[in-house]
Amino acid sequence: MCTYCPGETQVNHFRFPAREQKLLRSGPTPSAMAERCKRVSYWTVEEVQRWVQQQYPSGHTAFLLAVASHSISGRALLRMGQPQLQRMGITPKQQQEILQGVMLLRVQEELENINDIFSECFSL
Repeated sequence: MCTYCPGETQVNHFRFPAREQKLLRSGPTPSAMAERCKRVSYWTVEEVQRWVQQQYPSGHTAFLLAVASHSISGRALLRMGQPQLQRMGITPKQQQEILQGVMLLRVQEELENINDIFSECFSL
């Protein structure tokens, strides 16, 4: 189940708080939905750029440029932390916003991993 598809905020009986539900529902256009249902760890640099643009439409230009110049893929995004953002020149307020978004992506990735394990163990 994809947490980015419209109307689906429940993943394997895990319910995101209202604030995170809003973040998960924000921004995906119909053309981007299929791409967003792809595992984050498989996102290309272009898909990460689209995520940044959709999550933070009012700014974060420095981060968007950093994604392109450092070729940040989905796998690298999931490993992103405050030290990396600080070295990229991202402001502390923007760091916090970005890290909250990345944390949601990490949770989604982990839930998908757990779902895969469960499916392998209990497949018919």
